Amino acid sequence: MQTNKATFLWCGLLAIPLFAGDLRGADVLRPVEKDGKHGYINAEGKLLIEPQFDDAGEFRDGLARVNVGGKWGFVDTKGNMAINPMYNEVGDFSDGRASIKKDGKHGYIDKSGKVVIAPAYSDAGPFVDGMASVKQEGTWGYISSDGRWLASPQFSEAAHFSDGLARVKTGGALGGLYGYINESGKMAIIAQYPEAGHFVDGLAPVKIEGDWGYINKSGEVAIKPQFKQAYEFSNGRAMVRIGGTLGGMYGYIDKSGEMTINAKFEDARPFANERAAVKKDGKWGYIDTNGRFVVEPQFTEAKDFCSGLASVRKGGTLGLGGTWVWINSTGRVVWEPTS
Repeated sequence: MQTNKATFLWCGLLAIPLFAGDLRGADVLRPVEKDGKHGYINAEGKLLIEPQFDDAGEFRDGLARVNVGGKWGFVDTKGNMAINPMYNEVGDFSDGRASIKKDGKHGYIDKSGKVVIAPAYSDAGPFVDGMASVKQEGTWGYISSDGRWLASPQFSEAAHFSDGLARVKTGGALGGLYGYINESGKMAIIAQYPEAGHFVDGLAPVKIEGDWGYINKSGEVAIKPQFKQAYEFSNGRAMVRIGGTLGGMYGYIDKSGEMTINAKFEDARPFANERAAVKKDGKWGYIDTNGRFVVEPQFTEAKDFCSGLASVRKGGTLGLGGTWVWINSTGRVVWEPTS
């Protein structure tokens, strides 16, 4: 599937747009590691929750998942344990629900820790707009926040809802096709695409006869297929790749399909907080929505900005060595681990 770059935005739980339950602004806390333990800093890099956890996730809906002694629970923004560590596996909170795994099955808890949907599924996605994808007996369907079926298990893949539609795959894991269902669980755009992304701002990237373009929510082609790869819109821009099945260069288009930032980057990420990480001459830096560098290329790897901070790796080679630090929007390091 094509959506890797969009799916792993640092600030978002899955694909863009970010979930409404995310904390915003200067009160957003970010996980950091110090001496093998995990804690949280604020936007200024000040340590607000001392490193004490074996692992830690991002804050969602005011809670963050943390691991203590091999079990997962949740803390609030003051560092208080809101839900005691008792699960082998948990998901992040969204729409007031978080998935948990118990006795090999997935269910959901609310923010008080109460089990609101009993573990009955072999896999489970996050709730978005009151709906979640769940897997049962090998296929995916959708349930409501009270556990009622909205669409019975029938899909080989099922993504979360975005912009009122959810991407689903029919016809088997291999060789199947992607389409979209609406919030009533009905097929809104028939499964006809070998690859496809999520809807954002009324447009979704899809692959048609070997090239990528964009369709609108009626299933009509809005931007003709012309790219070797295309990604979801964010901050009014969508990242696209041109020039060759392998390799090529990355640039950005607007919603009319016009190339507003020329394809001149070796690698890139979608925009987040009006900044996009791009790779030029082997190093990562950040550009604004006009394509100007706001942080010059200097890092081995770079993740997305989230409320003014981004995680980057200094030194080492791709995947090996170096140090992950947090920078602000000017590129200044605000947090660097001591060991």
